[in-house]
Amino acid sequence: MTKKYAHLIVQQPTPYLDIPAHEVKAAQGFPVDLMCSAAQIPGAALCIGVRDFRALPDEIKASPADHLPVPHTHTHTVPQTYLLVGDPGAYTLRVELDDEVYELSPPATVYIPPGVPHRMEEQWVKPGAVGFLINIFLDGTYAATKVS
Repeated sequence: MTKKYAHLIVQQPTPYLDIPAHEVKAAQGFPVDLMCSAAQIPGAALCIGVRDFRALPDEIKASPADHLPVPHTHTHTVPQTYLLVGDPGAYTLRVELDDEVYELSPPATVYIPPGVPHRMEEQWVKPGAVGFLINIFLDGTYAATKVS
């Protein structure tokens, strides 16, 4: 018997290889896994991406800022929320919101209203710690505009 809501469940995340207005590529060993998007669930009104810091290669964990490309400053037309979850202090994220800079570690939440220029950069990852960066984007398709 076919279940009528089975199409609303994603059991296998999709690696997000090219993120608009970002320089992050899965080939560099640190993908964002899409857990929910309009491409996975037609009609979905949000996009959820997860970055698992355990997946970061050991040689990069000590200084990810020296190895990973930094996303361009960008904006969105819809709200975006980042959840920093995991072991306390599992990683440090440098968050730029317009002209303000914050250094954050789990547990923390960053809400970004539409139009606010922003970018985030991993500063360091504690070996052996469990940490996830969850991105909740209030549109089914992730879209960004680079700020020059």
